[in-house]
Amino acid sequence: MQIKAPAGFQPQDVRQRQNPPVPCRSRYRKFDIYRDVQQFNYIDTHAIQVAQQDHDNFSDLIWHLVYSQKNIQSELDKARVIFRWMTSKNMYTIQFRDGAQAGSPEEVLLSFKNKQGTYARIFETLCRFSDLHCAVLTGYAKGLDYRPGDQFKTNDYNHSWNGVLIDGNWYLVDSHWATRYLTSEKNKPENLVYEYDDFYFLTDPEQLIYSHWAHKKEWQLLSRNISLQDFENLPLVKSYFFKCSMFFISHHVGVVNTDKGCIAITLGHGKPTNFTYKITFADTNDEIFQGQKLKNYALQEHGRNQTSTFIFRAPRPGQYYFTIFAQLLTGELGVKNVFTASAEFKVIADQPAMDAVPLPNCSDSSWGPGVAVDQMGLVASPPQGVIACPDGKVKLEFKKTRPAFILAKLRKNGMRDEDLEHCIQDDDQNDKVVVTADLPQKGEYGIEIYGNDPSRDGDTYTHICQYYVHYADPSDQDKAFYQASPESRVYMGGPNDMMNSQGGYSPDSRGTVSDRITMADKPTLPHGYLGPQPKFAQLGLSTMSHNNPEINVNDNELEIKLQTTQPLKVTSNLINVKRDQTSKEHAFQQTDSNLVSFHIILPETGYFKFQIFALPASDESRQLPGVFNYLINCTQATKPCHPFPKQYAPWLEGGFLYEPLYLSRDNQLNNVHFKLKIPKAESVAVTVDGDWQHLQKTGEADVWEGNVSLEKIREKTDPKVSLNANYGGDQSKYAVLLDYKL
Repeated sequence: MQIKAPAGFQPQDVRQRQNPPVPCRSRYRKFDIYRDVQQFNYIDTHAIQVAQQDHDNFSDLIWHLVYSQKNIQSELDKARVIFRWMTSKNMYTIQFRDGAQAGSPEEVLLSFKNKQGTYARIFETLCRFSDLHCAVLTGYAKGLDYRPGDQFKTNDYNHSWNGVLIDGNWYLVDSHWATRYLTSEKNKPENLVYEYDDFYFLTDPEQLIYSHWAHKKEWQLLSRNISLQDFENLPLVKSYFFKCSMFFISHHVGVVNTDKGCIAITLGHGKPTNFTYKITFADTNDEIFQGQKLKNYALQEHGRNQTSTFIFRAPRPGQYYFTIFAQLLTGELGVKNVFTASAEFKVIADQPAMDAVPLPNCSDSSWGPGVAVDQMGLVASPPQGVIACPDGKVKLEFKKTRPAFILAKLRKNGMRDEDLEHCIQDDDQNDKVVVTADLPQKGEYGIEIYGNDPSRDGDTYTHICQYYVHYADPSDQDKAFYQASPESRVYMGGPNDMMNSQGGYSPDSRGTVSDRITMADKPTLPHGYLGPQPKFAQLGLSTMSHNNPEINVNDNELEIKLQTTQPLKVTSNLINVKRDQTSKEHAFQQTDSNLVSFHIILPETGYFKFQIFALPASDESRQLPGVFNYLINCTQATKPCHPFPKQYAPWLEGGFLYEPLYLSRDNQLNNVHFKLKIPKAESVAVTVDGDWQHLQKTGEADVWEGNVSLEKIREKTDPKVSLNANYGGDQSKYAVLLDYKL
């Protein structure tokens, strides 16, 4: 049944009534608006149904799509239903039975099949007549034919997308790319299938900038705009990169260089993910060298804290494309999604690697225990995938958390598997399985581990992990290609039997004797607890005030400062060791551009642990990992200890408080001067027991100040004083920034 608009219905262009605000970064990220597409089930189903029908004219279409539904009222709902209609509709089949007049919305929608229109222009038109402000953005996009290192040489912009205004905030949408989903390793147009990709709806600017560069820089919606050259230098990424919560650690540019023919590229991933990769010569796109696939000259190693490192030893000098494919894992072993293109680098090899030979021919391209080992209920030791042994003796342990069986297989290029069977054995000791190997000669080996869950697998054993083993003299191991990796190395056997940790805090690097803390009553802490944790450097953090994680203070006040290189979510925790309790009200976090500081006032003498946590601002994870741990010894508590204001999430995203850092009944309360810096705020107010007193914006960027009388609450037992900010849109909605205690 065809749906027609009511008689007299004439959709109005929103531009005829009001002008939109200037483009600027929304204070909300995509995960603040929605975290599960299931909340749009009704809207998405409706959009798909409308897309299956033709309409007499544009008024019938927009009525049917937007205005006929009582459940589509908000600006978010309208933007969503338009987006899903466009990702469901074959634009080449659009037709209107009443035809199209010049300059009409019908003409815009029909122009696409004549190759005279764009998705962005159609999306804008539908939004405008749905009472949504929308802009067409033009610029460069890294499409199918783009490779790392390519440059955009002309002024002919190759793509357009949209900015849409929702509740007073601008968001980015690309309905065209939302229908493009690469399902094959071969990055060619004929291997595209058209599916819906939610990534391109309200995409965070920090993520879209990897693939889309708006020539009007204000439409990048970034706190710091980037140049075209910076855009070209970024690594090539696909939407799946962000779906796996992946992020760059070692290299933040798309063209990278080897050192003596070797390079190690490290990525982080916030979700359980498997990887594979493809390597080709950049000039010929060939992936074979002397009868071997180039990927056999690379090793992908599972790292600690959900990192993966790709180590490549180039067989000859030249340029290569290194493409990384990711695979999100489910909770069940053997149930996986397909591998999907996620990131690509151009690698320029200065020379062939000294030890450039193919890796042992094993079943997988990933080395080290990963998710599959966890799914089997096993805890592997060592956790690293690369083992160096100078005497040829190897020992692996797999502790069981539930019944499981293990089989081990030894592989070496140039040797038959049956000739190696007697060199390896697995010993099931009930609570664990011990795998030992006595290697017959020097060289590179692979140890494959197969697991069996007796509750479900019958007689079937599944490959769960593998280890790379280098049997060589220590001098050769020190020069081996895997030393390019940031992962620690395991040395087994001989006088150097140890784990060589390259991360964490070393007790031998505490600084001068005067910096060290006395040992009296000093708490016992786990090895590696103090100092930077693995994600500290990965997130681009560095210390500005206290490099030494052990701090000795002669009074009870100090300030710790960190420098950032990217937008981060940061929080902290102060723990009184003697009382074993947190003292959050005695640590106050401030952010000023790329500097994060922590003002700490200690309530008494003794030891305190101060923990700092961080994640990329674009990461949707709710749990922040630890990045740096301090141990503070307070020898004198000479200053009064007033509680700092309670800090809420909007404050931690970038607030800086000049004054007051605390409120006290002992101080003058008649005219208390408030001054703060809060990015993107449209209005700032202090509430005093429900009374609102607005601050004024100064000539300084994002700075607000004013005098507020608090005298009326001096004698109250539990007065309420808070700082609040409005970020645009609904002028009645304010977010709480800080709550003061008096």
